[in-house]
Amino acid sequence: MKLNIILLVSILAFSLTCFSQSSEWTKEDRNNIYDDYLNALTKYKNITKDQKESVALCCLDEATKKYTKKDYQAKIEVEINRIQQAAISLCGKNIGVDLSETKKNEEEYTKSQVNKSSYIKDDFNGAWTFEAGVYNFYPDGEFKYVSPSHNNEARGKWYLDGKTLILEDTKTFLKWGSAKYQVVSVSSDEIVLLRGSVLCNLKKNK
Repeated sequence: MKLNIILLVSILAFSLTCFSQSSEWTKEDRNNIYDDYLNALTKYKNITKDQKESVALCCLDEATKKYTKKDYQAKIEVEINRIQQAAISLCGKNIGVDLSETKKNEEEYTKSQVNKSSYIKDDFNGAWTFEAGVYNFYPDGEFKYVSPSHNNEARGKWYLDGKTLILEDTKTFLKWGSAKYQVVSVSSDEIVLLRGSVLCNLKKNK
């Protein structure tokens, strides 16, 4: 009888230990949540890597303290997204990181810097490098675009329509080099273009 009681207690203790381990946040769980928050913070281009890591760590702490592993895993995607956004907003405020700065700066830059006058083609002639590749604009109205994202180069015609730069790719099968930009500013060593909400800073090759 005594042996049966000891055996029963051992089984119960083992079961409770297993349950406790399965319901607690493990190192792997915490890493996954931290990575999820880092991914969610990639859209905030105005904050540094260190700031993103600090906000993600704060969000990780908020999530693991507020929810048990079981409760968190039972949430559906929409609930998780709302939890993430609330935590990011809270942690951003607590740490002093302005998460609205990117949109604000882009809007202010666009309003203050877009030149309302027309541009001349001579201002564009030459080779210009930016984060997505290299543009070559030729006086005869031809252009060449080399991008690390594509094995072949794009070629075609380029036009200026007031403050709009139009590129018509006539070489590649998928016409991936075709584009339409709003010209923000032009100087002897830099052209700033706007495509959608993305600013492209083209630097003149020496």
